[in-house]
Amino acid sequence: MALGRLEISDFRCLHSVRLDCDPGLNVVYGANASGKTSLLEAIWFLGRGRSFRSRRRDSLVCESRSGFSVFATLHAETGAIHRMGAGFDAEGLRARLDGETIRAVSVLARHLPVQLIDPHVHRLIEGGPGERRQFLDWGLFHVEPGFLTTWSRYRKALRQRNALLRQPVRARMLPSWESQLAESGEGLSASRRDYIARLRPLLQETVSYILGDISVDLRYQPGWPAGESLLDALQRLRVSDQQTGVTRPGPHRADMEILVDGVAAAERVSRGQEKILASCLVLAQQQLYAQACGDQGVLLLDDLASELDSRYLSRFMAVLCDLPAQKFLTVISPESIQALLPAGTRMFHVEQGEVTEVVQ
Repeated sequence: MALGRLEISDFRCLHSVRLDCDPGLNVVYGANASGKTSLLEAIWFLGRGRSFRSRRRDSLVCESRSGFSVFATLHAETGAIHRMGAGFDAEGLRARLDGETIRAVSVLARHLPVQLIDPHVHRLIEGGPGERRQFLDWGLFHVEPGFLTTWSRYRKALRQRNALLRQPVRARMLPSWESQLAESGEGLSASRRDYIARLRPLLQETVSYILGDISVDLRYQPGWPAGESLLDALQRLRVSDQQTGVTRPGPHRADMEILVDGVAAAERVSRGQEKILASCLVLAQQQLYAQACGDQGVLLLDDLASELDSRYLSRFMAVLCDLPAQKFLTVISPESIQALLPAGTRMFHVEQGEVTEVVQ
């Protein structure tokens, strides 16, 4: 999917925005605090039902207004056009697709696959395992049709086992839920391993072009000891889990190790290189999504030019321009990347919440 017409009303400082987006690269420029990041955030909200900057939806509403809305036409590779909107007001989150009310955020995500590279992207490297599990599961949600069903079954079984661990009188029910938890958990882990195997060569290719001659690897840690089945781990740890009331083994504790030249990336590379490496992960995932789904998806890049020196920026932009995705790139000044842009790149200027297309 690619955004065609985009309309934003009363989202942060963006009172009334209407854009006709390019299916390839869109550059958004303006001074700090002008509304550039808010524009990306509105697109993210349309595809995810939440913000990447705040957990509170009401904080996204423009001052003195009662709610906000984001609407877009979505153009599929097949030629089909969909109309999707999402917003928030006193009644809560509301969303519609082709005139029908949407009740699951996953429907938004399925129709508008959106990823983000921003100044905090290094959290993929130095953040906790949850950051990397979320990264993996976003990819699997889009490229493996049965993933959401498996993930939902696992989460349900995990909730049930945790509840039973805290209720000794119902402990006899634990084996049944452990069997369901083990079956769905093993399936979830197998899917993650397969996804990493497909992602690994794309990541190495991207890293080699941008960062040079370094070796990068990805390893999956499933969340329970190697050589032991998940069911055996659940049974072995049942008594100690009853004492804590929490299930320890399982893919909810999994991690994806990121190694550079055989060493944990966080211990091997600088902060600047961390950001580039994490960005390469997102670029590789975007490539995998396009290959697997035959669709381009949307990639948001916030303040990229200020994060990279000229050497890495030129290489990064070369990869970005060839990437099968609709891109929205924010910069303070277009001069910082003008020489790296394809001819005819669509550009938008943001000033005090107003967005204007710049005709070149």
